[in-house]
Amino acid sequence: MMRMSVRPVLGSLMLGAALAAAACGGEAAPANPPAAGGRGGAQTAAAVPVTTAPVIQKAVPLTIEGIGTVIAASTVAVHSQVTGELTSVNFIEGDEVTEGQIIVTLDKRPLEATLNLAQATLERDLAQTANARAQAVRYQDLLKRGIATHEQVDQMVANAGAADATVVADRANVDSAKVQLDYATIRAPLTGKTGLLQVHPGNLVRAGDTGAIVTINKITPVYVSFAIPEAMLPILRQELTDHHYDLVLWQTGTVEAVLGQRPDALRGVLEDGAEVAVKAEADLVLIDPQFSRFLRANADLSPYETVLQQMTGTAGVTLFHRFDLTQGWVTDGRIDLERVDKDQRDKTITLLHNCLGLALAQYILTGANEH
Repeated sequence: MMRMSVRPVLGSLMLGAALAAAACGGEAAPANPPAAGGRGGAQTAAAVPVTTAPVIQKAVPLTIEGIGTVIAASTVAVHSQVTGELTSVNFIEGDEVTEGQIIVTLDKRPLEATLNLAQATLERDLAQTANARAQAVRYQDLLKRGIATHEQVDQMVANAGAADATVVADRANVDSAKVQLDYATIRAPLTGKTGLLQVHPGNLVRAGDTGAIVTINKITPVYVSFAIPEAMLPILRQELTDHHYDLVLWQTGTVEAVLGQRPDALRGVLEDGAEVAVKAEADLVLIDPQFSRFLRANADLSPYETVLQQMTGTAGVTLFHRFDLTQGWVTDGRIDLERVDKDQRDKTITLLHNCLGLALAQYILTGANEH
């Protein structure tokens, strides 16, 4: 049985959920009985129903509204390091690319020709260097016989040394040509979402262009920058300092499934969040997506559900199966947001939230291991 010290968390949750218990069970409230007749058979006014509840003291949420900006964890503008014609783009704008994935290629033919020329020059100079060394050896032998002079020997040795230096330069040119050729294949420097493509196939890109070919934003994790009134800062800091939260409820998976993000990216975010919760000595309840016909028709939830289920192997982490629960309500005809009349939509939304709150409260109170 996992640790559940959650009484401070469930106060507001149980209050709204208990009011919906009868509606979640599909039972209708009984109609008011007819009022007793008065003089002459006239009907008196119906009694107004009144609900009472005990007065309790509890914490209430403090909501601070403001305008914020979503900021990527890191942003990279992709530029070309060589000049050449853009021949292919291997992604669609908005795709998520992985680090090292080939995203753009340039025309390699000029760079391949430069590499071949550098390699041919190296081979030629290697042959000349071998000949220069042989010449130096022969002249040293001739010097011993008294046929060659010291000046001639020194010249041959200098020629051999110069040839060696030329070979070193040639090898550097070959390495440089290989690097330039490799630059013609542009790879994603990080994992993230691609933005708008600024240069299309057929255009000439130049090394040092100020405009980027494409921008890649790392959105796992993502940061939000927002401002709050200065008067609220002391209250916010005090809340964060004074309170320890025993339970974290995390609804996740819907956006990732609709956008088609990689399941392993979701796993990385969940693992980071679970690590934070564990360090804070808080239990973590993951809540999977809510059922809808639209979601079922437009997204494959199975890989994301697998990730969520695998996360329950982490100490202190459990999974509340909201999808199965809401699908059952839709199948039974009890709560169906997608087919409810417009004038009943707000009422149905409230009912859905109350029923989910009740089910989640029961899940927590009775212990995750019993479910």
